Amino acid sequence: MIQWLVQSLTEMPPVGEGLDAPPAGLLTAAEQQAYAGLKFAKRRQEWLLGRWTAKQLLRQVIWQETGQALALDSLGVVANGRGAPCLQVSGVAALLPEAGYQLSISHAHGRAFCAVVAGRYGPLGADIEWIAPRPAGFAADYFTTDELALLEEAPAGMYDTLVTAVWSGKEAAMKVAQVGLRVDTRTVSCDLSRPGVAPQTWTYFPIHWANGQTMAGWWQVQDNYVLALAIAIPRPGAAPQDAADNTKNPSC
Repeated sequence: MIQWLVQSLTEMPPVGEGLDAPPAGLLTAAEQQAYAGLKFAKRRQEWLLGRWTAKQLLRQVIWQETGQALALDSLGVVANGRGAPCLQVSGVAALLPEAGYQLSISHAHGRAFCAVVAGRYGPLGADIEWIAPRPAGFAADYFTTDELALLEEAPAGMYDTLVTAVWSGKEAAMKVAQVGLRVDTRTVSCDLSRPGVAPQTWTYFPIHWANGQTMAGWWQVQDNYVLALAIAIPRPGAAPQDAADNTKNPSC
């Protein structure tokens, strides 16, 4: 089951003047050191919001699965060798699933988006994007012919949303592949349907790579943001689950 959470700056505890003091009880010692190394206020704010969101989600997922209510500063979110976030837990590793968890964090325009899945499903990609017009020529430079065809048929008022959704899907897929934007974005194609309106719930789409690999993707619009998820399995069994809803238990 993929679980996810979106948080805004207003939902995070207050930060010290000049962003010098992160919220008490949030960061591990290693994270405090990493935070101190961030020089720009905007980057500090985004980084903190991402950690806050990830830890809120992880704490809830771990509580659901183990019954253990962990302190936020016992949950370390660190980057692996490729820059992808991974979880380090102090003192209770034996309580967690053997394969651990995969997580992905994204932030845009004052919000952060995190998703978590059991480690046996492999890497996970999450992306959040603010819907706004892109520069002229953006789609032609970065999208595949199939994606451009989708845009040509976009209903009135949906063009910017679909451009944002395709781009967000690509970002999520490249996080799964752990290549970032180091590859040609036209080597991955997001096969979105042609919606008449922006979907308000998770909507599945297949993701095709030039090497023949297929991934599962979902997207939806929340306020004026596109949320996209991707995972390295070709045929999902259920949609992602909002962490705020504990009444359902869909599988991947």
